[in-house]
Amino acid sequence: MTTDLVTLSTDHLHFARLLDLLDARIENFHNGETQDPVAMLEIVHYMTEYADIYHHPKEDLVMHRLMELDPLICSVTGDLLRQHEQITRAGTRLLESLTAVVAEDFVPRATVEAAARHYAAAMRTHMEIEEVTLFPAAAQLLQDADWAAINTAITRMDDPLFDVAGESRYQTLLEYMAA
Repeated sequence: MTTDLVTLSTDHLHFARLLDLLDARIENFHNGETQDPVAMLEIVHYMTEYADIYHHPKEDLVMHRLMELDPLICSVTGDLLRQHEQITRAGTRLLESLTAVVAEDFVPRATVEAAARHYAAAMRTHMEIEEVTLFPAAAQLLQDADWAAINTAITRMDDPLFDVAGESRYQTLLEYMAA
């Protein structure tokens, strides 16, 4: 497996960990426990910042290259590309809801819960499909020159949470993960 695929797969492990934390916070929220919504907001902010701005666009480039190399993969990659768009929209809606909650605006609890559960489920299903179909195809078909072209086409973004010490913007989340 190339370094790029290892990085994408590692991102998925990080995303899954954060989705588990989000699910736990939403479950507590559902049960009426007093919540500090900042950790939930930071999780979703990270996902919409890093996953939607860097991780998914890189995967999109991988998919487009795979479609050039193997037209039979188009049905799977087409679905995955559409899912990236749907996940981005779902993440944006959830981010807006959580931002409103943090600002102490009224947002129905059911709205926040439904948006969070939908987002987490969509991300998990999507990552599973990528791990089973996209990544093995990329490992088999993409050559070093393909990866070089993909990396040239995208501006590298360091992971703002898991690289080095993480950004201070995610201080509450970092503390929550350490606990």
